[in-house]
This record gives sequence, structure tokens and C-alpha cells, in this order.
Amino acid sequence: YNPYDFSIELKDGLLLHNKLMCPITGSAFNIETGEPEYGPATDCLPIFQTTVIEGKLVICLPKNPPIKIRPNLSPRDFADMRKVIIIGGGPAAYSTAENLRQMSYTGELTMVTDKACVPVNKDKFRKSIKHATDKDFEMRPEEWYDDFGINILFASKASSFLTRKKNYFLEISGHNYELEYDALC
Repeated sequence: YNPYDFSIELKDGLLLHNKLMCPITGSAFNIETGEPEYGPATDCLPIFQTTVIEGKLVICLPKNPPIKIRPNLSPRDFADMRKVIIIGGGPAAYSTAENLRQMSYTGELTMVTDKACVPVNKDKFRKSIKHATDKDFEMRPEEWYDDFGINILFASKASSFLTRKKNYFLEISGHNYELEYDALC
């Protein structure tokens, strides 16, 4: 099943080169690593060791196989003094933060968003949501951002970019402070 919503069977998907394409959402998974290469899926597919014995494919499954796997991300290293600011609070901002951690970036990450909550996945909105809560639509729960050292400034808006003595700053409107950064997304 697609780890995006666990209701779509990937057996009906299309295999293109090394990517398994979900027939409904368009998510694509690398068949060698299980990692999502195209969204909206964000979690990895579990992969299992296979061998061929006497012309038959044998799949080695654990007793309780996982249904999804969280991607490997680097944690925040407080000795790494680099600072990246991501402007925005939607799925693209979330994906940027996750991709930086996947690429072993361990410096400070800060998302600046005018929204009041963590990014939501609007693709999950369905007609039958009367029993759903806000948490059902989050890209990741708020604790996930804490686990990987991703700061979020809610209800904040970037107002201007400043340069002083070869240092870069982002001024936050409505607040009395600036954030220093090395890179801006």
C-alpha cells in the first residue's frame, strides 16, 4: 500500500525504470531504496531482501513487516553554526526542510510562515472528513519538527532583507527582531 494514505494498492502502479508510480496519487518510489521521489507521499516504502533460488524469487520478510519507514534525516548539530531560513509554511517549505536534513545538513533551520499551524497536506481533504481532526492533515506532527531541530516562526511575515558588514538578515514584520542567515529558501 502507498504509505501516503494506506488505501491505494501499489500493485496496480506503473514501473518506469527504477520508479514505482502510484496509480492514483502520482507518488513515485525508488524500488531500490523505497524512498519517495515524487510526492505527495513523504514516507518510504519498506524494502526487503530478495534472492533467486532455483529460478524462483524468494522474498525475506520479517515477522512483523513495517508498512512505512520514515526517511533517514540528520539531526541538528549545535556545533554547526550555519543558518538557513525557509520562507513559507506549506508543503514546499516542509519538503525543503526535510530534503536539507536528508542531505546531511545539520545547521540551524528556521521556517518563517504567516500561518498559525504546521504545514497541512491539502490533497488529503476528502468529502468524508466529518470525523477528522486537524492532526489528520498535517504533513508531519509538530513534534517531528522538534525532533529534527526545525524551528517554525508561526504568524510571522518576512518584511525586508538587510545586509550589514557582509552578514545577511531577515526582518520579521510585526515583531521587533531580525534573523541572521547564511542561505535563504
